[in-house]
Amino acid sequence: MRNEQHLVHTGELENPHLLQRKLLQTGAALPFSPLKVLSNGEPCILFQARKLSLRFEKEKPVDLTELTFSPQKLVDTRESLCQQRTATLVMKFGDVEDLRGLSIRLVCLLINSSNVT
Repeated sequence: MRNEQHLVHTGELENPHLLQRKLLQTGAALPFSPLKVLSNGEPCILFQARKLSLRFEKEKPVDLTELTFSPQKLVDTRESLCQQRTATLVMKFGDVEDLRGLSIRLVCLLINSSNVT
């Protein structure tokens, strides 16, 4: 069974530039540059985090931070896709510890709040 969740912000912003500035600010420098996905030579997805880890059921957490953000590009993002209203970040890690063929897919949707009831 496939379980998908989508987070959507439907509120009006007084000053969207102020929100963008807050989201991009960090208190301290991050150890790695953001993961960048290009579309037609232009960046369409920037993904950055201090730490990225995954835990399945009662197993120990698997740290994916270095695999994701390392300059050696250890994660495959070739299946990522940017369209007008959606962006899909596909990160293929291959075999990581006991996880075989690990792949993570993040989907971002642009929804016009005036059309949401």
